[in-house]
Parts: sequence; C-alpha cells; structure tokens
Amino acid sequence: MDQCAAAGYKGIELGPIGYMPEDPAVLAPELSARDLAIIGGVVFRPFHDPAKWDEVMDASVRTCRALAAHGAQHLVLIDSISPRRAPTAGRAKEAEQMDDGEWAAFRDRIATVARLGTEEYGLTVGIHAHAAGFIDFEPELERLLSEVDEGILKICFDTGHHSYAGFDPVAFMDRHMDRIS
Repeated sequence: MDQCAAAGYKGIELGPIGYMPEDPAVLAPELSARDLAIIGGVVFRPFHDPAKWDEVMDASVRTCRALAAHGAQHLVLIDSISPRRAPTAGRAKEAEQMDDGEWAAFRDRIATVARLGTEEYGLTVGIHAHAAGFIDFEPELERLLSEVDEGILKICFDTGHHSYAGFDPVAFMDRHMDRIS
C-alpha cells in the first residue's frame, strides 16, 4: 500500500481474497492513512471445475463482503487456468471445447456469482477473458454474453488478452461498448 500511495494512486484493487486483511476494522485505517480506497476486486478461480464450486463460492462471498465493506463498486470474474486449456492458450482452433452440458453448468456458475455480486452486494460485475481458461477466445465470450443477462454481467475488457487470443479488440469493442464496465 505504501508503494501504491507513493506512486500517486488513490484507488487500488483488493487483490486475491486473503491477500489484504479481510476485517474492515483492520484494513480501513491502513487505507485511510495512505489516502487509498478499494475500488474493486477479482475472483480468479476455477469456474470450469465443478469439483471446486465450494472454493469458488467461498472466495466469491468473501470478496463481495470485503468489497461492500469498503464501498468498492467492481467485481471481476476470471476463470482460472485449466490444465485442459493451458496447452492451447491463445490458439482458438486447437483448443479443447466444453460439451453442451459442461458449458451450461459453467455458464450457470458464472451467472450465480454475477447475480450474487450484483443483487446482494450492489456491485458491477464483469467477466474478464483470460488465457488458458474457458473464456479465452472471442466466440466463448460472445456466447457467454448472449446467455447471461447484461443486467448482472458486464465485461472487464482486456485488449491484450483479446489480441493474444488472435482476435480484434477494436472490432469487439465496437460491438460491445455498452457492456464494457
């Protein structure tokens, strides 16, 4: 936090849950002493793995609570790196795809956390496409956006990841600017 303040930042992200103290009574005075505010946080977990759902939900609830306690506004969801996708990161034509049942469950897990963040904690929730996860390529991101209500899920758009995955970030932004948070 000292380095962030020295660099002139006024807002920072929470970091992975547990990185900073979760007790707002401990963290708030430290932020205040440095004239910093928490503006958002990330749940970077294996949404693709149904066996890890309890871990994903625990991190999601704890992150939402911490963000709300500090008046933050943004929650970003990222499907973490999958062993099934890591070997083909950035290469859409070679990447293994989920079957329809896997996709539906995956999408529903993302929507559940998006709804939690939006409806229970008042956060703006965005999906972030990330290399080696199952939201790596533009068609996956487009599909997710078409299947999850824009009232609960926006986009935290990363032009670098989009380019790395072989897609045109400017063309994507032209189509989805209203959904980018």
